Amino acid sequence: MLNESMTMLYHFIGSKNELPPVPFHSKASVVQIKDLSQLKIRGMQTKKEKRNKYKETPQQSLIVYETEEDAAAGISISKMEGFDGIKSKLRHPSIYELGSSGTRETLEYLFQYIHEHSLQTGPIELYTCYDHHEMLPKIDSLDVVIDFKERSYTNYLGTFRLNKNGFIRIWERFTFKNRQYVLITGGD
Repeated sequence: MLNESMTMLYHFIGSKNELPPVPFHSKASVVQIKDLSQLKIRGMQTKKEKRNKYKETPQQSLIVYETEEDAAAGISISKMEGFDGIKSKLRHPSIYELGSSGTRETLEYLFQYIHEHSLQTGPIELYTCYDHHEMLPKIDSLDVVIDFKERSYTNYLGTFRLNKNGFIRIWERFTFKNRQYVLITGGD
C-alpha cells in the first residue's frame, strides 16, 4: 500500500473553454534560514540556541510575502502536461494543473477565480489525487457539487445553502481530498 503521507497531492481543473493562467504571486521570495532566531518578526521573541559549531545545521526554506493579500493569492493555474490518467476523470477538454498552498485564504482566492471564470466558460471541474493514484477510480462518496446559480453546496452530508456571495463561504467548508471530483456550475 502507498504511504499517502509521503506523496504529493495534485489538483487539476477542467473547463470547456480556455482559462487564463495564474502564476504564483510575484511578490513571494524564498529565504534560507538556519533557525527562527534569524527572523526579525515584530512581537516575536526567539532565543538563539547553543549549537555545536562542528555539526552542520541544515538550512530551511521559508516563503515570505510582502503582505497578507500577496500570500492569499498564492495559487497557480497552468496548462497540464502529462498526467494522462487524469483526462479520464474530467469531462472537459481544457485541463490545467492547480498549484495551491491549501490554506483557507488560497481556497477563497481559488473559488473567487472559479466563480469569476465560470460566468464566461460554463461548468468547471476539479479533481485531486495523490501521486501514482491517477489511474485509480475516483471515490464517488467524496463528490462535491457547487452551484453558484442555486447557491448550493452538495457533498456526502447533504445539500447546504450558500449566502449571496457563495464562494466566500465555500472555502470555510471545503478541503481537498484524495480522488475527489468537484463540479462547479451555475455560471453558465
